[in-house]
Amino acid sequence: MIIMSDKELPTSIKQFFELPSIFEKDDSPEGEYEAVRLSQSRSSLFLDMPFFGYILGHLEIYPVNDIRIPAYAADTRRLYFNPKFTENKPKERLKGILMHLVTHLIMKHHKRMFERNSDIWNISADVTTRMIVSESYRLLTENNGIFNQTKSNSALSKTWEVDTIEKIPKTLRDTSAENAYTTLYDYAKSLVGINNEDDTTVNHPKSSINRYAKEEFDSSILDEVLDYSGIDNPCSFGIAMQELLLGMEDDLAKLEQGRFDGIIRTGWIQAKRKGTIPGAMKEIIDQLINPKLPWHALLIQYLQHTVMSDWKWVPANRRMIGMDIHLPSTIKEHLNVIIAVDTSGSISTDELTSFVTETHGIISSFSSLKMTLIDCDAKIQQVLVIEDGQSIDGSPLPWEGRVFLGRGGTSFIPVFQWVEKEGINPDILIYFTDGYGSFPSLNHNYPVLWVMTSEIEPPFGDLIRYDMKDE
Repeated sequence: MIIMSDKELPTSIKQFFELPSIFEKDDSPEGEYEAVRLSQSRSSLFLDMPFFGYILGHLEIYPVNDIRIPAYAADTRRLYFNPKFTENKPKERLKGILMHLVTHLIMKHHKRMFERNSDIWNISADVTTRMIVSESYRLLTENNGIFNQTKSNSALSKTWEVDTIEKIPKTLRDTSAENAYTTLYDYAKSLVGINNEDDTTVNHPKSSINRYAKEEFDSSILDEVLDYSGIDNPCSFGIAMQELLLGMEDDLAKLEQGRFDGIIRTGWIQAKRKGTIPGAMKEIIDQLINPKLPWHALLIQYLQHTVMSDWKWVPANRRMIGMDIHLPSTIKEHLNVIIAVDTSGSISTDELTSFVTETHGIISSFSSLKMTLIDCDAKIQQVLVIEDGQSIDGSPLPWEGRVFLGRGGTSFIPVFQWVEKEGINPDILIYFTDGYGSFPSLNHNYPVLWVMTSEIEPPFGDLIRYDMKDE
């Protein structure tokens, strides 16, 4: 192991660990005093809502003397605040401010802006954040036994003060920041006389990003948008994240986001049973903890953990390197795999062909392969055996315009009966189906993997969801 001193570290790595602030720190006694008050409020917040308190505990409280931050802001390293803004705020209000900032970070509003108009996006993110913080406050009151003993939750109201949401219109409530942005941007354009009623992309933020990006609005229009949104005193969250990432190389920015994502994961694991996480935030965290992967990526992971056991790293698996997936080669010399496909009619021929071809390619990249392909609706329609990429009986392979037979009713039982009758003990049986059919008994001595296009839960075996949109 080579150990380097701080002086020997590459400049970019030193930058990542140090990340000096680009805002001027307020070292005055007033700044230090307000920092202590915010620290005390953060400690109190940890007792009320451990998940949020845990994440805030990883951020440095940083008083600033900078005109770009008249109130408060945050990035993944620091909580910035203007002491003159916080000096007359009670601690219960400071807790609400801290919740507001950490919610911006968790919801990744800085990453979701893309090329949208930054002024309108910041207002939209503020609307969403206020709604989530308000929901967190409501969940806290419902889940705290001591406070629930009082009808008015008076004890809690003395320890919390969140941003008001009364003025936020119904059109902006209970929606994503992206949808709020679309509404507010269209409102801003209507104020300058631009009519986009005939624009069919207006309700599709992804396709509207470029159209929205170049439009700028003067301060009078932005003031009207703010008034319409119901937001008073919007925070400066966006400026801090922009400045943090501005001077960072892409790989360091990804490393920094990965570091902060790890903090969120740990906090979630520790506090997810407390019941004080709003639904909108749960979706973001769930995507972070369990990112949605295409079915073929999940299949690769499944085969690694279920079928393959002994690995070697030389030579490298060339097919997977081409897919930018670096996997070892398997020592196992031969795999016997059965792939059954539901040909009852609900899955198209193109989808069947794509699934079988991709699956064969993935499995054969691991080792020598014998694959038995079974077409089955209510009964087995045809069986094709492929060994090392070649059809044994001369039949067309799935990627050669092969016709799948069936389109009748649906039963999964015949496939399992056929395997038992043939005396086959496969390394794995993979069944591609929508799940609407009759299932067999549970007595099988080999792994079974269902790849399903629906939300049905099979009575046995493992499951991968097949999203048609991935194709």
